[in-house]
Parts: sequence; structure tokens; C-alpha cells
Amino acid sequence: MAYSVELSTEVDRQLDKLDEQHSKRILKFLHARVAKLDDP
Repeated sequence: MAYSVELSTEVDRQLDKLDEQHSKRILKFLHARVAKLDDP
């Protein structure tokens, strides 16, 4: 069973403060690796 990653508005605001490259890398990691775990 895979989980879905849901981001709060606070996370969106914090990611907006980061460099675009870093925020994309964080989101890619969350969706590609963490969401696929059996028990994140």
C-alpha cells in the first residue's frame, strides 16, 4: 500500500521561501520515495 503526500499551506509557504531548485528536489523526494513506503 502506498501513501499519498499531502502538503499543508504552511509547507507551501516554506517551500516558496526556498530556491526553486531546492523546493523541486524536496517535492520530488517526497513523492517518489516517501509516498511509496509501506510505513513512512
